[in-house]
Amino acid sequence: MNIKFSLVAAAAGFALIGAGCAGTSSTPASDSSDGGSAQEQTKGDVLDGAWVITEATGDYASLNVGTTYTFDKANSTLTTKQGIMISKGAMSSLTDSSFSVLFEGLSNPFNYTYTFEGGKLVLNLATSGGQTFTLERK
Repeated sequence: MNIKFSLVAAAAGFALIGAGCAGTSSTPASDSSDGGSAQEQTKGDVLDGAWVITEATGDYASLNVGTTYTFDKANSTLTTKQGIMISKGAMSSLTDSSFSVLFEGLSNPFNYTYTFEGGKLVLNLATSGGQTFTLERK
């Protein structure tokens, strides 16, 4: 039973690691989540703050729903939290549609694409084989 729990916990940890990121950019973006009036903001500003996964598809989808992602533009970091499991990463290479993050303890960065759909953030992990997460601002 303990081995089974450890394997599930490890799988959940890797699923959380592959779940999202953000960073800083000087590229303007329009955010219409404030009742329709568009404001010019940078992508980093729009991503900055806490988001929660409300929908997930792909590997480990059910384990990822409810995970909180906190993007910190000032420090170029991302922290993911699901229960007591916390993962921290350094963000880089943020563009209008993609970014990379290197999580602590790992040697290879994860590459993501992202879009905004009606005030929601949609993240796709480039190498996950179909993991997609829809997040709402917390």
